[in-house]
Amino acid sequence: MTNTLETLTQQLKHHDHHTRSQVISALIQLDDARKYDVLVDALQTETDVFITEDIIWALVQHKDEAIGRVIGLLAHTDPTVRQRAVHTLGKMGDARAVEALIPVLHDADKKVVLKCIFVLGQIGDIRAIPALVGMLGSDDVDIEGELIQILNQFGVSALPHLTDATTHPDWRVREQAISILGEIGDLSAVPSVITTLNDAQWEVRFMAIQTLHRLDKRKLRDISPSLQNDPDKRVLALVNRLVK
Repeated sequence: MTNTLETLTQQLKHHDHHTRSQVISALIQLDDARKYDVLVDALQTETDVFITEDIIWALVQHKDEAIGRVIGLLAHTDPTVRQRAVHTLGKMGDARAVEALIPVLHDADKKVVLKCIFVLGQIGDIRAIPALVGMLGSDDVDIEGELIQILNQFGVSALPHLTDATTHPDWRVREQAISILGEIGDLSAVPSVITTLNDAQWEVRFMAIQTLHRLDKRKLRDISPSLQNDPDKRVLALVNRLVK
């Protein structure tokens, strides 16, 4: 029997997952642009994780035709579908998706947000940096950890936005920005870190000392006498431990 879009679409509902996998391979060979809509529909409804990956692979191989359709799923009501869409766009690795992905950083579902942070890092387009820095200050350790990893991955491109964040009104933003500056390890961040040694919040000063020790041990040693008057004993203990 000749495969047609209609027959293959029906077979995508077959109970056997091997059959569905074969259907996807046959479907992508059809000279019919409607197949991309069928694949995107299947991405929303497929329950088998391996078949889902087959669908994603097929869409990635034809990303120019499929990317707009996948972006459209970012607004889907089902968070599982949104996460699959973000995952697919990450596999595509296409910078055309960046502007559509940035708003997804504020998705109501944490798994979608985490996947989006990862995918923006995977794509690596610097347009995502301000939005990622704008998420600093989260009290969710998973989100904080993912942000630190991805912003560190952007490296020196993130420095201007991170140094600006060291003066943010929220002390948690300041603390996390300083931490990432230490992770990136570029000496140009030293002046900004030194400024935060006078921060009103002890946690920020504590992080600044750790970061300065990582970036420039000699500089920390040189200014350590001025830190001996810190009002917080935890900060003072850190200085004395690091500067010997």
